[in-house]
Amino acid sequence: NLYVAGTTTSRDFPVTEDACRKSFSGGTTDGFVAKLDNGLARLLGSTFVGSAGDDTVAALSADRDGNIYAAGYTNSETFPTTDAACQKTFRGLYDVFIVKMSGNLSAMLASTLLGGDSADYAAAISIDREGYIYVTGSTESVNFPASVNAYSKVLNGVADAFITKLS
Repeated sequence: NLYVAGTTTSRDFPVTEDACRKSFSGGTTDGFVAKLDNGLARLLGSTFVGSAGDDTVAALSADRDGNIYAAGYTNSETFPTTDAACQKTFRGLYDVFIVKMSGNLSAMLASTLLGGDSADYAAAISIDREGYIYVTGSTESVNFPASVNAYSKVLNGVADAFITKLS
């Protein structure tokens, strides 16, 4: 099967009956994730990803169990996070989001924000064999969250790349 993701301005974007999020909820844009059969003939799953602001899904990955991970960015203070999120509150102009969904896109299993006080954007996501999540992108935030032993803890210029590892 094939998964695709991106951004839509369409309030009638096709979603499936059991979609995680069935309605457009964004300002101007919402992210989406869709699952098609390998012949591209049937829509097997499709959901909006977003909240009251503008949302973009920039990258997808899957784990060994078939769960789907979407990474993107939002400018919404109400982006949904789950109880175990490493960052539950929106902090900047744009924050990165990472969402884990069931393979059929019917359930959001985990969701967190990631960012500082300025603009932060996700560009790629990957899951390793042990289940760790790696997200990379760019940040303009001087206070982007960095680990104690980070290669660099300071913003060098207007924007920097980041790599983050999550459980």
